[in-house]
Amino acid sequence: LDALALKNGPAHVEIIMTPSGPCLVEVNCRAQGGDGNWRPLARRLAGGYSQVEATVDAYLDKKAFQLLPKMPPSPAKAF
Repeated sequence: LDALALKNGPAHVEIIMTPSGPCLVEVNCRAQGGDGNWRPLARRLAGGYSQVEATVDAYLDKKAFQLLPKMPPSPAKAF
């Protein structure tokens, strides 16, 4: 990513919590989901934006990207 000068972008990560702690299952540099049906839920869980909007802003609207929170809110607060 450094060679391509990519600093921001979506990631899909799966972690399973086991009795002995977290276990990394999968990491991919892509947005979650496939058909876009997840975007309304993602917006609610992330505080009003999805990986797609954040990625577009990272490259096309730097000011909007800088306004995004560094850490999304707790999913429990989304509902």
